[in-house]
Amino acid sequence: MGDTSSSMGSIAIPDAVEACGDDHSFTRLVCLTDVLKASLSNELLELIQLDYSVAEAKNWSNLPAGAFPARPGVFLGELSVEQRGVVKAILMEATGEEDNEGFDEIVQTLNADDYIGTVSTDYKAGYSSYNGKIAFLGEPSEQGTWELYYGGHHFAFSNTYTDGKLAGATPSFRGIEPFPSFEMNGRTNIPMLQERDAFAALLHSLSDEQLDEARLEGTYRDILAGTTSRR
Repeated sequence: MGDTSSSMGSIAIPDAVEACGDDHSFTRLVCLTDVLKASLSNELLELIQLDYSVAEAKNWSNLPAGAFPARPGVFLGELSVEQRGVVKAILMEATGEEDNEGFDEIVQTLNADDYIGTVSTDYKAGYSSYNGKIAFLGEPSEQGTWELYYGGHHFAFSNTYTDGKLAGATPSFRGIEPFPSFEMNGRTNIPMLQERDAFAALLHSLSDEQLDEARLEGTYRDILAGTTSRR
């Protein structure tokens, strides 16, 4: 692992990204991926830059790193602080910078893994914010098809672009543990609280007839990932 003294939330975005400008755009996103790749060793470059394939894109799970080692890409902890700063810029460009949304939601989910790591005795599971993974499936470019893949415990982000436009955003998964709030890495974390409140408001707005139509028979306790259960 590299220098893991700084969390993704507090890490600085390095001066190297200034070459990509500050106007949010797809062109800037591609430029940022080039900045990151140019800084990597050949070993890490082979891990992060992969051919585009549906089979590889399916290698995701809600489980922590130790329980699902098949995720493609490079662990955040394998990168230097400056390289993780470029990753931060990439993810912020792709997901946005609003509080409790986009990149901030990613950070809080990473903080949750650090929190679990302080209380869990299951060390093989790999509860750590440095066990998120990033990969490029296909060569990042303004032409052709490629996917920005970020995955970790309770988080899957997969944006597929074709000729500079978003063509797909699946697989996609958001989860959190503990819930609803916890203190970690110098902040109060509530990444899924607004979604919980919004869903509760939706349910309260439904009539009895609508609730009857919406309610499924039986109880479903497993989490489905793609076509198979990853629970």
